[in-house]
Amino acid sequence: VTPLKADHAKGLDPVIFIIEKDDKAILYAHDTGYFLDETWEYIEKSNIKFNKKVFFMLRRYIKMRAVITVVGKDTVGILAKVSTFCAEHDVNVVDVSQTILQDMFCMIMMCDISAIDCPFGTFVDEAAAIGDRNNLKVHVMHEDIFNSMHRI
Repeated sequence: VTPLKADHAKGLDPVIFIIEKDDKAILYAHDTGYFLDETWEYIEKSNIKFNKKVFFMLRRYIKMRAVITVVGKDTVGILAKVSTFCAEHDVNVVDVSQTILQDMFCMIMMCDISAIDCPFGTFVDEAAAIGDRNNLKVHVMHEDIFNSMHRI
């Protein structure tokens, strides 16, 4: 059994496992985060005989998306600050809806996080910190979690 680092939540040390016996191996990946680069590198360099091509196709071609919500008192530059933050982390904003309700700014962004340059949990924490510095509530949620929360 080989534990590999996962990306789940700040302050935790989650792992996923490769379980090997004789000439067979399975990947037991039960974490809600995405594989860290070091985990991908381990899989790529290993001599494990599972279909690695599938893993690298997934990593390269699956569109991973996140929903970012921003709420707070309207000020100049909110959209610019959040979209700049996304660009700095190779997160592509693919759709935006925003409105001003009286003096409250409300925005929802759909973002492609396939090429994100840091662990997703780090991105979530940094986005919240930008919100705190600007008197906003900035919440980032993976699209899969968002969709699961809104199913009946």
